[in-house]
Amino acid sequence: MITKLTDEILNTHPILYVTFLYYYIKPYVHYIPIQLNKINKTYKKYKNKTKKLKYIVSKSTKKMNSLSYDNIIDDFGNVLKIYNDIHNKNK
Repeated sequence: MITKLTDEILNTHPILYVTFLYYYIKPYVHYIPIQLNKINKTYKKYKNKTKKLKYIVSKSTKKMNSLSYDNIIDDFGNVLKIYNDIHNKNK
């Protein structure tokens, strides 16, 4: 599923976002999405939210430690198999 991105999410390439960021990490769980033109506003919003920030750091650290090149390749291989099965059923 490729979705349209806006500056509200991330200012990045849609394929990169969908294939990695969207698949593995979630906003407000593994990272805080920010717009560069609103970085001060985001900083002020979270600067005193120690509990929330510790949660995000903990979840993102665990997620990043669980990712390896082999795991990512296996996951995308599985996605391609699923896509192939769906594609062949629709013929």
